[in-house]
Amino acid sequence: MNQSDKKYLKDLLSRDPRLAVEKLKDHLTSMPKMLAKATEIETQQESLMGEAISQGERENRQSELNDSILHLIEEVAIDEVEPGAQIIGHPKYRWILFELIALGLVSVGGILALVVNQLYIPAVVILGVLLGFAFIFGKSVMTYLKNQQTIRDRGKKYYADLEAYPNRTKVLIEGDSWFNDHNGKDAADYLSESYNVYSFAEKGIKMRGILKDSDFRKLIVLEKPQVVLLSAGGRELFEGYFKEIVKTTASGDDFFTPYYTAFKRDIAELYEDAMEDLATKAENVIVSGYDHVVYKKGAVHDLLTKRGFSDINAVKTKLIDDLNEIIDASAAKYTNVFYVDLRGTLTNPSDWQDELHPNAAGFSKIADKFKAKIEEVTTS
Repeated sequence: MNQSDKKYLKDLLSRDPRLAVEKLKDHLTSMPKMLAKATEIETQQESLMGEAISQGERENRQSELNDSILHLIEEVAIDEVEPGAQIIGHPKYRWILFELIALGLVSVGGILALVVNQLYIPAVVILGVLLGFAFIFGKSVMTYLKNQQTIRDRGKKYYADLEAYPNRTKVLIEGDSWFNDHNGKDAADYLSESYNVYSFAEKGIKMRGILKDSDFRKLIVLEKPQVVLLSAGGRELFEGYFKEIVKTTASGDDFFTPYYTAFKRDIAELYEDAMEDLATKAENVIVSGYDHVVYKKGAVHDLLTKRGFSDINAVKTKLIDDLNEIIDASAAKYTNVFYVDLRGTLTNPSDWQDELHPNAAGFSKIADKFKAKIEEVTTS
C-alpha cells in the first residue's frame, strides 16, 4: 500500500467506515494475520448495526472501530519515496549532537559566571545536576549518536558500492549490536566486503524497534534488495527482562519464572508479524538467533551467581535455544524466509569480547555463516 492508497482509505474512513474496511481487505490478501484483524473489525461493524443502543453509544463504538481501522492502515502503509532517494540515517541526529554541545557550553559558561561572582552554592548545584544527567543518560545518548553516525556512514558506503559494484547482491540488514558493535568490525562489516550492504542495525535497540522499523520497510520497497537479513532479541533476553524471567533462587533445572511463558509468546507474535510483512515485501529474508554464549564473566554471570545458579551456561543456553526455536518456527511458514542456525559457530572463548558479544574474529565466522546462506538462496 502506497501513500495514495493510504490517503484514499483515510478519506473513505471518514465517509463510509464499512466500505473503508472492505477496500482495506483488498490490500491484505497476502497478509493473513492483518486480514483476520480487518475481518474481525468488519464483523463488529455488522454487529453494531443490529444492536438496539442509543445513538451516542453507537457513535462511540464506531469511533473505537474507526481507530482500529486507522491503526491497521498506518501499520500496513508504506510511504512513497521519490525514485533515486537515499535514506541515510536519522536526519536529526546531527542537530541533536549540536544541541548537546551548545547546552554543555552554555552550562559551563553559566557555572563559570557564578563562580566569578562568588555564587559557589548555585554553581555546585548546577554542576551536580549536569553530572547527574550525564551519569544517567550519557551512555544512552552516546550510543544513539554512534548508532546514527554508523548508519549514515554505511548508507554512504552502500550507495557508493552500488555504483562501483552494480552486479553485487544487495543485502539490507536490520538488527542489533551483532551488526553494529562500535568496538571494531562486526558481521555487517564483513558482509559488506562481498555484497552491497546497507545495515540499519543499532546497538542496544529493543526487539520491537527492530521488528517494527517502518524506515527499514521503506528502504526495502525503495531498494528492492535480493536479501533482507534480520536478527533481534538479545537485549530482551539478557538485559531488559532478564531479572524478571529468571528465578530469584536456583531450583534444579527449573530456571525461569511463570512470566517467561508469556514472554516467549510475545516474542513469537512479534516475529510472526514481522515475517508476514517482510515476506510480502522482500525477495528473500534471512533470519537468525544467536550462538551459544561461551563462558565469560559479566553482568549476566554475576546476577546468576548471586541467585545461586551453579550451571550458569545452562541458563544462557536454554534462553538462546528457545529464541532460535521461535525464530525457526516463524521462518518455516514462508517459502522465501530462511533461518540460519548460528549455534556452535563460536566455541572458543577467544572468539568473544564479553559474555554476549563476539570480537572481530568471531564476527568474521558469523558472517561466513550468513554468506553461505546468502549464496544458497540467491543462486538456487
